[in-house]
Amino acid sequence: MNPAFPGNPKQIGINEIGITLFDEHSASSLISIFTAWRELFKNGPSVIQKLIYYPEYSEDDLLSFDRDDAIEKIGKTIDVSKQLNDGKFYLYHCGI
Repeated sequence: MNPAFPGNPKQIGINEIGITLFDEHSASSLISIFTAWRELFKNGPSVIQKLIYYPEYSEDDLLSFDRDDAIEKIGKTIDVSKQLNDGKFYLYHCGI
């Protein structure tokens, strides 16, 4: 849902530059998405690097993070998403 609009209209996807409010209706999608990400990262290198693209880039423009730490955090997000199924909770996401 997008609480920035009157009536919290239901939408598909995650609002990149605004607020997204997840409830029991979005729990299964969130669980599926984060489970797929977790499996993807499990098959990746132990240190994951993401390039911030600039026309002229250097090693300083690489973001690095630990795969196992990311997998653990994704697992916690899956656990939180499972709690949405009860209809008693919301997950509030603030986009960039």
